[in-house]
Amino acid sequence: MDLDIEFSLGEVLRQKMELNPKKLYQNFCLRLCLYYASGLGFIIGVVIAGFLWLKFSSWGALGLILVGGGLGIIINRLASYPRLNNAGFSDIFSLTDNPYSHPLPAIPVRLRGELIAQGKNFFLKDSTGIIPLAPNYRFGFWHKIRTTNSPMAAINNTSVRVLGWFRRDLSPRLEWSQITHSGGNIRFYPRFWSLVSGFGLLVSGLIIAVTF
Repeated sequence: MDLDIEFSLGEVLRQKMELNPKKLYQNFCLRLCLYYASGLGFIIGVVIAGFLWLKFSSWGALGLILVGGGLGIIINRLASYPRLNNAGFSDIFSLTDNPYSHPLPAIPVRLRGELIAQGKNFFLKDSTGIIPLAPNYRFGFWHKIRTTNSPMAAINNTSVRVLGWFRRDLSPRLEWSQITHSGGNIRFYPRFWSLVSGFGLLVSGLIIAVTF
């Protein structure tokens, strides 16, 4: 029928062969450990606390669980959210088309486009594609408050500039920190609040370990 081939398995395999395996799997084990650092911290804390509990029967050993979890959260968040000082402008296609991007660390980036609301979810659309705008899902409750208030609703279907982190996870998304529109800025601080939660657990664990 003289129709162009929309999908070619041979082309997909050819592109796969052209990828640089060394670059693709660079620091894979380290990235994996950092990605699960929060859970690993709690697990290590439980193991150490259990050992000390059996040896000294001290309730203070339980504080080490919080210490391990807090350290894990801090390490994970520092690796997850690079500083935004040097974030450059890009487009959605260039970000999603990069096969070497990873869930961790995310890529600091600035994007221009149109903000689109679909229910309680927001998306950014530019000339190359569309991507969900979502702060870290650990702050889901605050995200709902932040995105349903009047400032966010007022800028629907308007041109904006977004500063945040592009993350290739199960699905690509942009975890935004600042949305700039004609009327001002809307800010969100996932990196800061993540570190606060980690330090909170760390300090609580140290207090329990020292007190009991």
